[in-house]
Amino acid sequence: MFLGTAALASPIRGASQLEVEVLRRDITRRLCMTEEAVTVSLFSHDRYLVKFSKAEQRIAAMQSSCFLSQGRKLRLSTWNREINAVPVALMYRVRLCIEGVPLHGRQVETVACLFKSRTFVEEDKEMAVGDAAACFRIWVWTFDPNSIPKAGTLELDEPLPFPDDFCPEIDQYIEAPVRHGRSNTLKYLVIIHIDLVVDYSPIPDSSSDSSIESETSGIPASEPEIVWPVKYPFYWHLGIVDGQSRVSPSLPTTSRPTQLRPPATMSCPHFAEFYQMPPLPRSSSASAVSAIALSTTKLNKVVGGS
Repeated sequence: MFLGTAALASPIRGASQLEVEVLRRDITRRLCMTEEAVTVSLFSHDRYLVKFSKAEQRIAAMQSSCFLSQGRKLRLSTWNREINAVPVALMYRVRLCIEGVPLHGRQVETVACLFKSRTFVEEDKEMAVGDAAACFRIWVWTFDPNSIPKAGTLELDEPLPFPDDFCPEIDQYIEAPVRHGRSNTLKYLVIIHIDLVVDYSPIPDSSSDSSIESETSGIPASEPEIVWPVKYPFYWHLGIVDGQSRVSPSLPTTSRPTQLRPPATMSCPHFAEFYQMPPLPRSSSASAVSAIALSTTKLNKVVGGS
């Protein structure tokens, strides 16, 4: 509803602070509306957010090219979510199994602090089986799966105990305990396993590619079947950080290099033996070979330096 009723008022020349209440009255008088139909608030240093009570009122307001308020000429424009925003394409949806999250901390909002700002987290509603049942499972949208840390630390408030006579079985109402004194926190070391990577990279246009096979040669031309999005399943084990053969005494919090486990059910040229390369976009073979060569060079440096 907000998308259909909001607008931005901006001075045509110069930038100066205007009285919000005076601006609201000038807008209502100019558009012959009641004062209750319009609310105005400061949006930025030179723009004001104007919200109408009905979408029809905003449509009528947009018919006016400009209006005056406090000696300044202003212009109305529609508000949208892209204002002051830069679009970022997140091509990868990654299912994670986070090991070590306590039961009272298994919420999306709680574990979101483990990841960078250019990601957003979703709840995984599928039923977990096997080792995944021991973990907190989530989906993460990201521009680079290798930016996901292998491990991290969750610092949570220690839950306050309820009174001894509290009986949740009988749906007894009781106010939440009030904290008096210092606040204690508990630190939990967690291991973040990549379970599945879903690649939504755009499929390259193959219309310009010339096919050797044709109907004139007796072999009918056919387009190869394209599977999209591409899914990369991963091996992982409880208690073992991805890319390591045993439990590390100190869990790393750095980003994933090329030391990721190979796919579980597929053989892909993008992955080297015992190490996973990041999922590559489906591009030309030349760029794919260059990317694999670059990753292999980095891998050799890692192995040689260890």
